[in-house]
Order: sequence, then C-alpha cells, then structure tokens
Amino acid sequence: MTATTISLSWTQPGSAVDSYTVSYTYTIRQCGSGVMSGSEEISDGNARSFMLSGLEEDSDYTITLTANSAVGTLVSNQVSATTSTAAPSGGPSSVTFGDSNLTSITVQWGEIPCSERNGEITGYTVEYSSTDPPHSGSLTVSGANTRTSVVGGLLPSTTYTFSVRAQGASSATATSGTTATTRHTGTTIVLLIGLLVR
Repeated sequence: MTATTISLSWTQPGSAVDSYTVSYTYTIRQCGSGVMSGSEEISDGNARSFMLSGLEEDSDYTITLTANSAVGTLVSNQVSATTSTAAPSGGPSSVTFGDSNLTSITVQWGEIPCSERNGEITGYTVEYSSTDPPHSGSLTVSGANTRTSVVGGLLPSTTYTFSVRAQGASSATATSGTTATTRHTGTTIVLLIGLLVR
C-alpha cells in the first residue's frame, strides 16, 4: 500500500468465475469530505490479485470484491485500508506582506487547499534571498495554523524573494513565493547657517 495504491489478493472461489468487480468507498481524511465511491472491472476470471491505483492520499477506503459468473455473483466481505500520506501537491494559497522596516518584513500566507495537502501539514519553512547584494536565510514555523512570521536580520533597501514551503507529514514540501523590499535608509540633511553681525 502506498499513498495512491492498494494491493488486493484473494483465493479461488468454489466455482468458475468470468470476471471480478472491485467496488470501494472512501473519505479524504484532511478534507472531512463526504463518502465517495468508485469501482474497477477485472476481465480475467483467473485473476487472484489486483492493484487499485490512482487513489487519494491519506484517505480511508472500504473495499469489496464481487465474483461474476454465468450462475450469479458472489460478494466478498468488506476490507478497510488507509492510503499513506504524501508530499503536499500545492503550496500555500497566497503569500503577502504586512509591516516592514529597515531590517524586517512580516510574511503572511494562506492555507493549502485540502485536496492538495495529501496528509497533515506539520509546519512551514520561510525562505528568503536577495541578489543585490547576495543575502539569504530561512526560518521554521511550527504547526499548521500559524501562517504568519516576522523575518528579521534583513538588509535595508533590498529586494528579497520569499518562499513559503509547506512541511507535510511525509517531510516532503511544496512552495509558494513572491517578492518584497525592505524600507530605504533615512537620510538626514543638516543645514549650517552662519550669522554675520556687522
């Protein structure tokens, strides 16, 4: 069993079989979805195994096997299985910026759509880099519900590219990103005025 496949096997029924039907229902755990269903036909009556593929990640499946023959059908008992988690297939829905000053920027991001999480989101990594001058770094944000972070230690008057990387239960990642610029350094001009007294 993997994130998108479940391997089935069974013993020979007592009579000849023309074909099999694999029927299943499932729910996607992270989405709290309703019950959905599907089926696959196996034309080989001599088959003793089958790989269900193209399944949803981190989902609960209930499966039955029906043997079809000229004299009728024979339905197996139900079996249950849960597909494993996988890397998020999408990044956070948006990356935006809040307050900024000379050396820090507040980075904010939206949730990953539930259909793209492929399992529990355990945290995020905020990565940043600039090319002129070269400067880069990263920080980790724990938990799925914390979606803002103040990134400090930046260079003034510098344009940075920010990426927010989602950490899934399988440790793989997906990324969304955009750019922002730290504020310019202030310049103070002092005028010296001389008074001439005659």
